[in-house]
Amino acid sequence: GLTVLGLERGFPAPDWALGLQGRGPDDTQNQFSVLDARAYQLRSLTAPTRDERDRNTALLFRTLGHVIHALGDMGQPQHTRNDPHAGCFQFIAGEHSWFEDYMETRARGIAFSARSLPSPPLLLDGYSAVGFQAYRDYWANPTLSGLADFSSRNFLSAKTNLGRNCDGLPEPPCSPDAYGQREVTISALTVSGTLLTGRVRLFNRRMRDPVTGAMVTTRDPVTGEITEDVSVTSRSVWDQHLETRGLFPLFSLNTLNYDSISDVLLPRAVGYSAGLLDHFFRGKLDVDLMPADPNDPSVVRVSGANASTDVLQGGTLTLYADDPTDPTGKRDPAAALDQDLTVTAESGVLVESARFRVPGDTERFMVVYKGTLGQEAETGTFPGGVVGKVLGGVRVEEVFAGRTNWKLRTPKGVFLLQGLTTAQFEDVRWGDGDNILVARTPFGPDQPNLVVAYEVPRQSNSVELMAVGPPDAREVTLTKKNEAAFPFGMPLGTTVNFSHTIHYRQQIARYEPRKDVFVEKVLDPNNPDDTVCVFDHRELGTPIVKTVAAQDVRFQGSFPTTLDLARNGIFGTAPQPYVWYLREVGATADGRLLGLVLVFLTYPEGQAAFVPVIGLNRDTGAEEFVFEPSPQDVLENL
Repeated sequence: GLTVLGLERGFPAPDWALGLQGRGPDDTQNQFSVLDARAYQLRSLTAPTRDERDRNTALLFRTLGHVIHALGDMGQPQHTRNDPHAGCFQFIAGEHSWFEDYMETRARGIAFSARSLPSPPLLLDGYSAVGFQAYRDYWANPTLSGLADFSSRNFLSAKTNLGRNCDGLPEPPCSPDAYGQREVTISALTVSGTLLTGRVRLFNRRMRDPVTGAMVTTRDPVTGEITEDVSVTSRSVWDQHLETRGLFPLFSLNTLNYDSISDVLLPRAVGYSAGLLDHFFRGKLDVDLMPADPNDPSVVRVSGANASTDVLQGGTLTLYADDPTDPTGKRDPAAALDQDLTVTAESGVLVESARFRVPGDTERFMVVYKGTLGQEAETGTFPGGVVGKVLGGVRVEEVFAGRTNWKLRTPKGVFLLQGLTTAQFEDVRWGDGDNILVARTPFGPDQPNLVVAYEVPRQSNSVELMAVGPPDAREVTLTKKNEAAFPFGMPLGTTVNFSHTIHYRQQIARYEPRKDVFVEKVLDPNNPDDTVCVFDHRELGTPIVKTVAAQDVRFQGSFPTTLDLARNGIFGTAPQPYVWYLREVGATADGRLLGLVLVFLTYPEGQAAFVPVIGLNRDTGAEEFVFEPSPQDVLENL
């Protein structure tokens, strides 16, 4: 914590943000730590009224804002060391931070100090969210990859600069010789229109990112080019006078340093903060309600998978039911039929809860896990990790084609879908969201070939439709979310490269030698001399197989696949070398249109192959060509 005049005036930032020190109910204590955020999150899911749940949801996100504020502060090096900058009682609490003053002008797009031109805009993006196993690691950890580690060990500040209060620190180096040096000329236009020009010696440092392992880059504060040289401090204009009197030179930070430093640190402050939020919300349940008693439909259990990256270790899984008739949004726990509500599941493994009895008219449920989630464990009033999942009740809604319009059948009745006529759309189905419909017109040549996503309006906090008209003729007004014509001719991004060889061989078997056997047959039994020779059978020798024609036929080609009309498997006219089918259309929960296309390879295009066929002359036994293609045959067949 900050120490002034030998007295510790505050708590270490991670201890404060994580609720390890200073947490409590008093006005001077912290009620917005990570521990408090988990408590607010639990109540935002389980409180009995909607107002109370909304209030705790607001407290949850306000608290997370406070926590990432304490983390994002580590992107300002003065916050990582004992460098007071309160701006009041200067000799005790330190001069106000010129770095923060200058960053404010960059954030607001206004001029800094007496300059006439506005400060350049802040650079905030470009650094991905960082993932750690524990909240404290985002500040500091044994691998020195926390944001405070990186900021403190690489950057200087007003009271921790070369030649002043940096001796004894492991990093950054305190010797000017450890830095690259560069003289630059800068100019600044004052409000009065005076152009001030001077020379500044920048001291540059190269550093490696402890998370990615890559060299850190920034924008050159003078040229704007990307460079690995980060200008971390500068020599004062008074140096030469001090050195002639045998005094140490003075080092200070100016807007050139602030630009170079902030372009490194601010994107990381964003990336670390985003990573901490991802870590807080890492708990996920991919579950649904399943029947648990074949004789009683009101008995259910929660079943599915632990979609979290961490293990669920012995926490409780509870089911809550919303009362659809209560205007206050009443939410009560469902009656548990088993005493043991605990579940344990590794990431991606089956989760199955105890049995619950649910009210028959409930249309909205909340599944809540609380307890150990990775390194977060339930202790005292701290619930540990919290995971929530909203589930709908048992409800079937059918989209079907009426005589003139498409309609929607629900437990509350049949509703006409305005604008969806059966004459225009031949297929309407649900998209990925429970309020998204996707409609398709007839498909093929000379057809509209349109796919349209519509949003079905539902009442606030309810699955019931927003409809107009009398009870016997209610209509639903749809909102068009997206529309597109099917992209005939669009490349599918896949190129087929193939090669194939057929080894053609024709063989003929000859039997040598050949012997015909004849026997005598008596024609008249009364005259033995009246005989003739009659063929009886043929004796063949061992067959000799001879290859009379041999040819290797090679096929090869390369072609891209596209959604062209000619190769569609239904109405296309060119069924080679592939055909394609539009199997299904759909839409995501936000209305993005999707299509499932199947492509089947058929046979090579424009590659006829001819091989010789050999026969034996019936009279002479000689081998002769039965077919041998001429060049004209080849051209005509191609």
